[in-house]
Amino acid sequence: MKRALLLVTSLILMLGLFFGCLNLPVETEQGIKVDGILDEWVNLNEDAIGDGYWGAGNDIIKVGVSFDASFVYFAGDFKKEGFNNLIFLVDFSSLTGATSTVGHPWTRNYVFDSGDIDLVIETWGDGFAMWKVTQDGTFTEITSEATLAYTGNTADGAERFVEIAVPLSSLGITSTDNLQINYVTSITGGFDGTSQWLGDFAPDQDATSTDGSFTPAATITQFYQVP
Repeated sequence: MKRALLLVTSLILMLGLFFGCLNLPVETEQGIKVDGILDEWVNLNEDAIGDGYWGAGNDIIKVGVSFDASFVYFAGDFKKEGFNNLIFLVDFSSLTGATSTVGHPWTRNYVFDSGDIDLVIETWGDGFAMWKVTQDGTFTEITSEATLAYTGNTADGAERFVEIAVPLSSLGITSTDNLQINYVTSITGGFDGTSQWLGDFAPDQDATSTDGSFTPAATITQFYQVP
């Protein structure tokens, strides 16, 4: 009996160590399951349907950010066409990043009117890329540190749902005491050397456009705030 109990205990400990090393949160302290289904999110920000510059196929529907002691979580419900992506530009109160995305390896030109950009995430639904941004404007890719789950339809213009879990340790954040996160999202196109092109903003910004072009950059003045 003692031998059987010892074997069971050893097995439980081994499984605990194994799953603890996976870095894949199943259910978070916030009750969020990283599965691409957003039903359990209670703090999603809704954007007006069809308010973008490029029609119904490039539209932000809902976005959200949440965090616990170990991870920061991102959620998106959106539509996009072609090579456009949903971009998150994120400012953590405990980090100091750059005021623009000039160093973005995919050529983007967003400028923060206040605060700074510490993390940039771009997702197209069934994939994503992520960069940590330092004060001198350097972008360091850390995509492999995070986990993505998605559902929906990835055809052009179809609705897709994503959740991304990023370990706070990968950003150099060691404490969430008094942590505040400001963020903005857009359906981003590219920067053509003159203008930054985008299909939709959430939240809406003070600067507006008739065709989605912002010259010489898309200036960010409005943010969602967590908490």
